[in-house]
Amino acid sequence: MVRLKAEADCLQVRMDKLYVDHLEGRIPVAMYDRLASEWRDERMQSLERLEGFREVDDALIGDGIELLDLARKAHRTFVLQSPSDKINVLKLLLSNCTWANGELTVEFREPFAMLEKISPGASAFSAPTGGSEAGCPNWLPE
Repeated sequence: MVRLKAEADCLQVRMDKLYVDHLEGRIPVAMYDRLASEWRDERMQSLERLEGFREVDDALIGDGIELLDLARKAHRTFVLQSPSDKINVLKLLLSNCTWANGELTVEFREPFAMLEKISPGASAFSAPTGGSEAGCPNWLPE
């Protein structure tokens, strides 16, 4: 994005200088028209690509916020589910679960594994008590 912005700015500076040269008669009209048209088109292409990146960036941020909000509310929603729905949710979230020596070991599927990593000090099994979200980190501003 920085490169595209710099490219568009550079082309604008060129067009400004070209215009001054044209006004002062240092270049012929045909050359001015050709270069101005080329550089205007290049600048528009750079700005369109830049806008495309911004739209993708906004969409990713929105998806990320929704995912974090879902994770923040997961425990409260999970306890209300039927046993079969809980099984489906666990299949979606987890893989390679094992039970050995009285201890459950789980691996989260992506992107949930990433959420586990970014959650400071959160244990996979430290669910909030009493229906509050006190044990869960609050990732989103209210």
